[in-house]
Amino acid sequence: MSGPVEEAPAPGAAPPTVPLGAYGTPTPPPTYPSEDPSVPAPPPPAPPEPRATPRPSAAAPRGPTVRIPSLARRVVVGSLLTLVLIFFLVVLPLALLSRLEHLPTVSLTFPVTRTEVAAYGTALAVLYGLRSVGRPTLAFGPLSVLVSGLGIAYLLFLAQAPPLTVGVRDISLSLGIGPWLVLLALVPLFGLLAGLVATVEDLARPGERVRAEYARRL
Repeated sequence: MSGPVEEAPAPGAAPPTVPLGAYGTPTPPPTYPSEDPSVPAPPPPAPPEPRATPRPSAAAPRGPTVRIPSLARRVVVGSLLTLVLIFFLVVLPLALLSRLEHLPTVSLTFPVTRTEVAAYGTALAVLYGLRSVGRPTLAFGPLSVLVSGLGIAYLLFLAQAPPLTVGVRDISLSLGIGPWLVLLALVPLFGLLAGLVATVEDLARPGERVRAEYARRL
């Protein structure tokens, strides 16, 4: 008994198409976009730009800094100034007057009393001390005007007083120091004008005088 007869393919007919990846057929290698001639290759990365070498910048010039002394330090300096001025304006003049009055052969007539010397001298010394303490503040200008005005008044008062009379036995000598005291009053007059200028400047441009007086360059 004969089996079924297989029919041969007709001559010239194409072999049957086998799908890729079917069982028993080799799997084709994967294709990448870069290998596909139909896909353009991405452009190569641009080379990194060379970094500019930073140049050493010249150090900026440092401006002046303001360094104001502390209040405690200013109080100590003002107190020392007051004590020194009390010695020269009160203690020393009174000691000199007392020494001259107790000389047996010398008679002295002073135009002002001891109380006036002590009062004016103490007031000037205290005001100068307060002026030193308040130098970085707005009180510096008015205190300068006040202490200079008091000094002018004191000198002009002495200039109007009777002359100083010194007698030795039967000889007396009068010393008229009024004109010299008037000339000496020009010194506190300049201080009064400077105080007025400082007051106006502090009110018009606050802090400018302090920065100029206490500026220190590092």
